[in-house]
Amino acid sequence: MTDRELIGLYVGRSETAIEKTLEQYGNYCFTIAFNILRSKEDAEECVNDALYRAWDAVPNDPPRNLRPYLGRITRNEALDRYRKGTAVKRGEGNDTLPLDELAECVSGNAADESETIATRELLKGFIASLGREKKTVFLARYWYGYSVSEIAKKTGRKENTIKTMLRRTRNELCSMLKKEGLY
Repeated sequence: MTDRELIGLYVGRSETAIEKTLEQYGNYCFTIAFNILRSKEDAEECVNDALYRAWDAVPNDPPRNLRPYLGRITRNEALDRYRKGTAVKRGEGNDTLPLDELAECVSGNAADESETIATRELLKGFIASLGREKKTVFLARYWYGYSVSEIAKKTGRKENTIKTMLRRTRNELCSMLKKEGLY
């Protein structure tokens, strides 16, 4: 089923919209949620909540591309759950949320909408400028939420190599944002 057909199901308020979306994009959304939450049950709940958020949102504002739209909703749901679940436990354990690593460069507290848009466009350009391997590692960590060890296994690199690559890429991003006056 195409994205247009799926979106049509949402707009038409068809009861099969969520079921068909789950068939087509369920594994994709689950992977995103699981990599952030590290719990099968929480990830499944998160995907269900994300699909219901899509159910509410799509008829009013249909997306151009359903896959990244669903990925963003799922990721935001998972991040919200993660933050709520760890709010009491701050400082326990050694796992850090991948986005916490980026906090040194991108605060997420833009002064106005134009600054947010400018930052988003610069980030897109930055990611597009990365070589294939750097881009793969960067997105695996900061979009999909894979751990350093998972990325190392997937790429056949050592964990220290991945950590170094991520640190250097973050430093490049910080430098670019400083140069543009957005950091």
